Amino acid sequence: MLALMTLHASSIAAPIDPITDKRRLARSLYWQGWSVMAVVEYIGEKYPTVASWKRRDGWDEMSPLDRTDNALDARLQQLIYLPNKGNTHYKEIDALTRAMERTAKTRKFLNGGNLRHLSEGVDNRIKAAADAKQWDITDEMTDKLREAIQDECAPYQLRWWAAREHRYRLLIKSRQIGATWFFAREALLEAMTTGKNQIFLSASKAQAHIFKRYIVAFAKSTIGIDLKGDPIVLPNEAQLMFLGTNSRTAQGHNGDVYMDEFFWIPKFKLFNDLAGAMASHKQFKHTYLSTPSFIQHEAYPFFTNEKWAKKNKLELDVSHATLRGGHVGQDKRWREICSIDDAREDGCDLFDFEELRDEVDDDVFENLYLCKFMDDSRSEFPVATLLGCLCDSWEEWTDFSPFASRPFSNKPVTIGYDPALTGDNAGVTILAMPDKEFPEFRLAEKHKWHGTVTEQANRMRELVRRYNVQHIGIDVSGLGATVLPLVKEFFPSAVGYRYTPDMKYQMVLKAKDVIEKKRLKFDHRDKDVISAFNSVQRRLTASGNQVTFEATRKGNDHADIAWAIMHALMVEPMSENTQINKGHMEML
Repeated sequence: MLALMTLHASSIAAPIDPITDKRRLARSLYWQGWSVMAVVEYIGEKYPTVASWKRRDGWDEMSPLDRTDNALDARLQQLIYLPNKGNTHYKEIDALTRAMERTAKTRKFLNGGNLRHLSEGVDNRIKAAADAKQWDITDEMTDKLREAIQDECAPYQLRWWAAREHRYRLLIKSRQIGATWFFAREALLEAMTTGKNQIFLSASKAQAHIFKRYIVAFAKSTIGIDLKGDPIVLPNEAQLMFLGTNSRTAQGHNGDVYMDEFFWIPKFKLFNDLAGAMASHKQFKHTYLSTPSFIQHEAYPFFTNEKWAKKNKLELDVSHATLRGGHVGQDKRWREICSIDDAREDGCDLFDFEELRDEVDDDVFENLYLCKFMDDSRSEFPVATLLGCLCDSWEEWTDFSPFASRPFSNKPVTIGYDPALTGDNAGVTILAMPDKEFPEFRLAEKHKWHGTVTEQANRMRELVRRYNVQHIGIDVSGLGATVLPLVKEFFPSAVGYRYTPDMKYQMVLKAKDVIEKKRLKFDHRDKDVISAFNSVQRRLTASGNQVTFEATRKGNDHADIAWAIMHALMVEPMSENTQINKGHMEML
């Protein structure tokens, strides 16, 4: 299919015919690192014609900046004309427009600007301060914001609003019930009425910026003000700051602190000491919100205030039954556990609950939606170790363009594929292979596939077209045995792994070696990867003579993403300390 630079004709208002626009397609492929001959073979055009386009259109003469601008513009136009946009499309539009802003800054610098034009932080602060001076905060504005909060929030969100005077609020909440959306609104009103700084911290800067998008939208829709800058500076000099966990410069700031997804932050205690210092004055407040992770996480004794409880010889009740609806403990801290069922009872109508239960594995649903903490004391992959694999991919992976036709250009990748023993589910992962610049395996994509084996093989074929694939590892213990021959038709070197106790042992040891050395990286948003690995536990076989591994939580295909990653990791030879006797291993 020739749709590398176009969307399917039926999905856009003004489709571009990929056949008649071969010239632009050819140029795009060439800029992605394809040879002229490879382009010729792919688009079905004559070599002299493509060579002539290359010469006459100056493909080699265009600067990297011009090439980037062309690619961004083409993709942005496609998305703008989509008649039915979803959240994924809007997120991509936002990412593309921000990328265009960066190229504009670079172009300004190259055309005679100074280093300040490349410093987004300095430039934004200067512009935000200038913008803030062009308007004043009025009682009418704050009244409108307050009315909007009271009119548009669900009962459970208004309960959080009523608890805003408590110095410490700790909220364990279901995924996607509007917590970040609500606290962004609350913080804007607080900054405008009190003049206090509002500091937003999260596991990644990209996640912290979700607060910013909600704040900007709230101000625009309610009082008609365009808030700009990073940080946002208000006329009363209050600043709204959006920071990730690596923001050491935050030590010089003070204000109310909002910490999002605090149960998923690595080295939480160290980070929380920094955050606590920002709000150490009695006038400032601390708000912590998160979906739960594991009771072994460093945030758990903070949530239970274990140090205070021991000192006062008391035990705080942090059960769901007690914290449902909000509760102030003996330590004077306000806490609540708000599951998706609690939110539904309190007016949340954002979900098709039955459909959601069918789509999500049972244990993942209990963790992320019913607010149940997991216990990883028996797991082969402890949460503390897995948290070391988290990263902010949008900030750190400068070579990765997730929405491009070839996300890693020509860099090599390895693919793992784990179909279920029965049924039509499969876990698929794509990992960038280590190189000098990025010495870790990096999770670029993960998928849960449904459909026939032929349909799944065709999807694998598309991945091979998008990436420079060096290895495909497939579990052939069940349905994978049917998929492997189909994949070998277009990728002959695909490897089948038949699960035996020794085979599983070898794969788990390899993954443990990679993870413990922090040589596997995946984005903070991929929390289900942690849950998948954490579900893998050691068991004895039925005979009791051998050790094997399996997912012990509910849902037979729960660990498929973890096993898919393990298949992909098998592209790399074992280190000496992970070798075992291979006499009983089976590979096809």
